[in-house]
Amino acid sequence: MRELLDAIVIKRPLDSSAIEIQNMLNCFKYVKIDGVSQITDAEIDELAKNAKTSWWEKNKEGFSGKEEIEG
Repeated sequence: MRELLDAIVIKRPLDSSAIEIQNMLNCFKYVKIDGVSQITDAEIDELAKNAKTSWWEKNKEGFSGKEEIEG
């Protein structure tokens, strides 16, 4: 019984998918990072903008000529 006092136990339904479990773990990881991070919301927004721009530059050729994307 002493072991349970030294741990956090998280229960999930047996039919939880691997994706659901990973999403839950990612949430805990985010909370941990956010709790110690000194980064500002503006810096996070800038990082997100740069990541999107970088992704688009690497992948835009695959979307060329698609009606839904043009314009």
